Amino acid sequence: MEELYSPKVISELLKKYQLAPLKKLGQNFLRDENIVGKIAEAAVRPGENALEIGPGLGVLTQALARRAKKVVAVEIDKGMVQVLSQTLDGLENTHVIWQDFLKADLQQIAQEHFGGEPFAVVGNLPYYITSKCLLAVLEAQAPVLR
Repeated sequence: MEELYSPKVISELLKKYQLAPLKKLGQNFLRDENIVGKIAEAAVRPGENALEIGPGLGVLTQALARRAKKVVAVEIDKGMVQVLSQTLDGLENTHVIWQDFLKADLQQIAQEHFGGEPFAVVGNLPYYITSKCLLAVLEAQAPVLR
């Protein structure tokens, strides 16, 4: 599995897929392994399901996959979905959905991907979108753990 914390690897991935962080989406990439581990540990208990909003390159997704029963990552950027096919390759408990999270049907995702089981919602989100995502989760009436 690639060392996604490395600025060199991040740069190489972006170059390979002809991508750059999109300011309009507030994209930024986690580069501190300790922070990523703490986020994953706080968000998901071993054996729980996780829904990740905006996985980007997949660094947090990889950490979640080591703890979670299943991780479904919802990514709006088609280019990042292509990157995720590489960075999540071999992680059988991950699934990527190319969609705007704010338009996602969380009940349907819960049913199709988690068999109706509860799931934790996780994301390294820019401030401007956090409130909208929280409202979407609260209004969805899906089996959300936290």
